[in-house]
Amino acid sequence: VAKAAFTAIPAKTAVDWSANISRITLRFDEVEDIDIYVREIQAIITEEQPGLTCTKKFDKSLVDPGDEITATVVIKNTGDVETNVKVTDVLDDGLVFKEMVAGYPAPDTVAGQELTWSNLGPLAASGGSLTLKYVITVTAISPGESLCNDVNATALQWPGVATNCRACVGTVGTVPTFTQWGMIGFLLVMGAISVWLMRRRSSVS
Repeated sequence: VAKAAFTAIPAKTAVDWSANISRITLRFDEVEDIDIYVREIQAIITEEQPGLTCTKKFDKSLVDPGDEITATVVIKNTGDVETNVKVTDVLDDGLVFKEMVAGYPAPDTVAGQELTWSNLGPLAASGGSLTLKYVITVTAISPGESLCNDVNATALQWPGVATNCRACVGTVGTVPTFTQWGMIGFLLVMGAISVWLMRRRSSVS
């Protein structure tokens, strides 16, 4: 029986693929990879972000024209990460910013009725806070009128995170005064009551 003859390929002989493969392409799906990164960033944003609260109060509730009131604003971070904040305070007509209380940061701009602090902080996560305290002059207020301040605070690194608060002052209005005829009428009524009381006492005795 004849045996087939085999020729062994030497171990160090290189194989030439060029005769069978014209091109090798490495594919990179940019759209898919970018989408993955976006989802990861969204997950991080959803899990960890700041949370802002705002309170504002005046040291007076009733005022007259010419009075000065002290405003106190407190911004607090209740979220998971620290952040800087932008704060704006819009005053009603009849209220004018005078000055900061010593030790508190002055606004970067005062444009008419609007005060702006462009970059305050950072506010630490889980309770970091800042306080603004300043003096306002009441230039005009009508009897029975209320004047208010609206404060807005926005997280600079997280523009979607914001909060607002407000405070108001009012006036009791003018106290009515007696006219001459009103005073006469008041005295006549008091006199009639006195006469009636004396007659009642005499009848009882």
